[in-house]
Amino acid sequence: STQSTWGKQLGSVLYFATAILIFLTLSITLLLTAPTWLRILFNNFPVILLLGILFKYTPAKIPIKLVGNKIYYALVYQNKIFWASLYDIMLMLYPNGVWKNVNYGYATLTEDGQLMKLDKEDEEERFSLQLYHWTATAMGTLKTLDGMVVVEPSSGRGGGLHYILKYLKAKKVIGVDISTAQIQWCKEYFAKEPAMEFLYGDAENLSKLPQLQPNTIDIVLSIDSAHLYPNFKRFCEEVDRILKPGGYFLITDFRETKFFEQAEREMESFSMKIVKKQNNTKNVVHGLKLDGERRKKLIEQHVHFWFRPFLRWNSGAEGSRIFKGLSSGKFASMTYVVQKPKN
Repeated sequence: STQSTWGKQLGSVLYFATAILIFLTLSITLLLTAPTWLRILFNNFPVILLLGILFKYTPAKIPIKLVGNKIYYALVYQNKIFWASLYDIMLMLYPNGVWKNVNYGYATLTEDGQLMKLDKEDEEERFSLQLYHWTATAMGTLKTLDGMVVVEPSSGRGGGLHYILKYLKAKKVIGVDISTAQIQWCKEYFAKEPAMEFLYGDAENLSKLPQLQPNTIDIVLSIDSAHLYPNFKRFCEEVDRILKPGGYFLITDFRETKFFEQAEREMESFSMKIVKKQNNTKNVVHGLKLDGERRKKLIEQHVHFWFRPFLRWNSGAEGSRIFKGLSSGKFASMTYVVQKPKN
């Protein structure tokens, strides 16, 4: 209901308002107590220096980093409330349709990087749409999705699903997202597309939605989002449950390279099996180089100055943490074709 939607969006505002209040309180406290803690630091400088050397160059850093990572993952990186609230706030601040695809793109390893033809109005988001095309066609195996029902958890602003409907001729596309603001925006923006449906829901609880009953969906599509799910194995179980026999789980995701082995085990923990996979990292990096200026301009032209550092950090443009991670090999981007047995 509209009342429920507004209630969830108000909760997002309060969530971030509380976080900002806590940050400001801590900052003011540090400033007011600076004479005391600066004196403590100065008087204990040799001890602090020794601890710093131990942390930097000995195994002592391992348990500290593990604890720090667990805290970061719990509070931010895989926190559903954080991401739902963030996307609610972003859509309230920037409700226009300038960007409808939030992924890191895909380019062929050619000078222009182009994979397929696009209409003029879709050209601006070419590389993000190419990642959808590459993934949804099972890396070129499926030439059309005619007659198929496609579900995308974490569907965002719906641009990828619209591409699949328009170009790949799916029978119906269903977007599921935990951001109430994005779901409402999509319902309004794509109101003239009867074959597009958008549902408020959680990727780890897909089968709880009445529209997603067991053994009813032809394709579940996941684009650059599954690394944020607290329980990826539970997500795979839900995908396995709603897919028809013979249906496809088509996923492209990036994460630290060392974590893909575990992700592959979890994809095959139920009845589904990986039938094809490919490392796309070079294609993604090439696409980010070709698309970098557009991404930077979007941020400079449409985002408030105080929010720009966060988006630059996550934009994928050259110099961002994502670009550095993919270029160095710390991160990788992989595409998988995973299929449920036919009987």
